[in-house]
Amino acid sequence: MEAGTQIVDQFQNAIQRANSDVSDLDTSLKNFGPIAREETILQRQKRETEVFISKVNDLDNMLDDLESRYDSMKADSYVTPSGGLKAQLDQLRNQQEKLRDKSEERLQEVQTIYGTLEGVTDNLRRMRTCINRASDELEMQEPIGTDVNAIKRLQDELKMLPGDAAADDNSHMLLQFVPGDAADDDDIHPAAAVGAWRWCC
Repeated sequence: MEAGTQIVDQFQNAIQRANSDVSDLDTSLKNFGPIAREETILQRQKRETEVFISKVNDLDNMLDDLESRYDSMKADSYVTPSGGLKAQLDQLRNQQEKLRDKSEERLQEVQTIYGTLEGVTDNLRRMRTCINRASDELEMQEPIGTDVNAIKRLQDELKMLPGDAAADDNSHMLLQFVPGDAADDDDIHPAAAVGAWRWCC
């Protein structure tokens, strides 16, 4: 009988240690900060959550061992179902499952936000590349300046755009400031140059 009492006492001590471990994990989960919106922090939170889930899963072996020991004590009539030890074991299992569910849910949320943020970052990177290319191409364009031939070429290009009437009206704006037949000369009147420059810009 004394041996049975010692076995039960050892089992109760093991239950207390298991309760302490579960309580520590529960506190750790509650101390996790809110999910970030920055890639570096999200990567760290992902690793932390994965480590936490590993610790929760490690409880399986401990709880399996406790349940096996309980069954042995029950078979030897050292304990009875009404003694409360089985209820404590069941409670530990329930707490473990709650910790597992919450931590896996957090990991899923971290991964989802990280994937979304990564996609946005990639889109911004591609957009920045397109803008830089467009800027480079714009810088390569020759200025119209006061060259009447360049302005006439622009007139022809405008006429090729959809909406012939509108393009034709706009193209004539380039030369509307030229007095008389100056449009046929090599030099454009200063007023025409200013008007053309303002229209293009």
